[in-house]
Amino acid sequence: NISQTSPAMISRQLVLVLVFVVLAFFHVGVQSLHHFDAYRMYQLERGGIAFGSQKTSLNLEATTSLTYDLSRKILLLPLEHCSPNTTALLLKAQPDAVLLLLPLGENNATSSSSWLEFEQHLLSTKFPFPFYFTFREENLVHIYSEILASQSSILKSSTSSDVFKFSVPGPEPSPIDNLELSNFQAVLNGVALQGRESESLPSLAVVAHYDTFAAAPGLAKGADSNGSGSIALLELARLFSKLYRGYKTQPPYDLIFLLVSGGKLNYAGSNDWLKNVDSRLLSNIEFVLCLEAIATSTAEEPLYLHVTKSPKEPKLIQLFQDFNSTAEHMGINLELVRRKVNLTAVDVTWEHHLYVKKRLPAATLSRFNTTEFGSFQSRSSIFDTREKINFKLLARNIKFIAETIGKFIFDIHEPGLELFNGSQSILPEFLESQLATLTSYPRASLLLPQDSPIITHLENVLKQYSSNVVRQNFKLDTEYRFYGGNKSLISCFKVKSIWFEIGLSIFVLIYLALIRVALKGQDAFDGLKEYVLGLFTKSSKPKRKGQ
Repeated sequence: NISQTSPAMISRQLVLVLVFVVLAFFHVGVQSLHHFDAYRMYQLERGGIAFGSQKTSLNLEATTSLTYDLSRKILLLPLEHCSPNTTALLLKAQPDAVLLLLPLGENNATSSSSWLEFEQHLLSTKFPFPFYFTFREENLVHIYSEILASQSSILKSSTSSDVFKFSVPGPEPSPIDNLELSNFQAVLNGVALQGRESESLPSLAVVAHYDTFAAAPGLAKGADSNGSGSIALLELARLFSKLYRGYKTQPPYDLIFLLVSGGKLNYAGSNDWLKNVDSRLLSNIEFVLCLEAIATSTAEEPLYLHVTKSPKEPKLIQLFQDFNSTAEHMGINLELVRRKVNLTAVDVTWEHHLYVKKRLPAATLSRFNTTEFGSFQSRSSIFDTREKINFKLLARNIKFIAETIGKFIFDIHEPGLELFNGSQSILPEFLESQLATLTSYPRASLLLPQDSPIITHLENVLKQYSSNVVRQNFKLDTEYRFYGGNKSLISCFKVKSIWFEIGLSIFVLIYLALIRVALKGQDAFDGLKEYVLGLFTKSSKPKRKGQ
């Protein structure tokens, strides 16, 4: 009998019902759909100027259109919708966050010139909001499609449809201070000719930086730039170490292999090595060959030999003739590019420019003809991946380098002569294995600590082919200040629209009023009725003048 039920018991029953209903509404209103890895755009201060994404955390509703109001929104932006002018559009629209959706696997768009140009603009721009990259997994594709469908009707999207919220918790990133990098110097010692001391042997240096960069450091694998240059140096060390072990095949030249870091940071590794190297070692170097991005994609694609001026010394004239004759014999399109060193420029365009400044004859071999941007931004891309490397052509290019160096140090200049055949041939499996290791980790300098597997691997490989390997650690110039927070876990929630929340709030208020009536009886009901009517009566009365 309801009349015999105490008010306290009724209130307890109503409270239990309220709790059940609210929990049910919460279960329907909020659903955790997906968690996925996302890679934040780099954040850097260089010379007091900020670049990249300036924030990390977010808790925002997702949208797919630049034309809507983007306040309190995260914009989901597919790669194929991007073009070089997208950067300006983003800065004008000012979303509270951006999530760039990258295609999974191979896609023609990933190598398009428009995307590469867009990425270069990203590298040189400051974004005051979180900017993330992620791959379009199946769940994320479904989420994007559902958001796109819901926004086809403005009325529908603002009232009855569900909305998706993306969340990255946590504090804002802190700067990475005292970033320490590593260079490796390996030497193959030649044999002195009669009447000459071994300490004064001439030498030839081969240089390659092993780090890379991209708009998202966590996705910087750099298979070509500069994975190809790094594994070329390792393969050259392997090939020539066999010759240097035999007394009859040991040339009267020292070979120096420099595997340096900070290549994408204005060639910081080479710069530090030149500042600290023994002057006696430096004085014996007759030529420096820098290797950067030598993995041509077609047999017809040229290789460019970048120099600052044409050689005048007879030995160097002969070396360049060997470059040309060997390239012609192997069917390689080799072009010489002359470009003077800009002594006033802040950014170094090519690595050999640093050695030229030290009055060392030097050149860079690369598949790139020129660069539109400075060294920090240039020749860097998220889509510089191992799948795009043609190992047959890469092996050909490395053999070309080995043959040319061999002719120079052995003083043999027959155009059709091949030194590296049979047991002395290039090993494609070695190249593939080394590149697989290098691209298994991101190699942006800020993600290569001293105990990194990449650092350890490179040192161990060099020690296999030279007993004279020196590791040189150095601190990055304070001109560069990187920040952490390069990888995050993004959570996606499906929630009801704001009208759902308003309806739930009204329901709770009415229910609380019913509980009060159940506890206090008819007097509470009359008082509540009188209060509500008073609100309406008060709001309907016209205001007097002067009030």
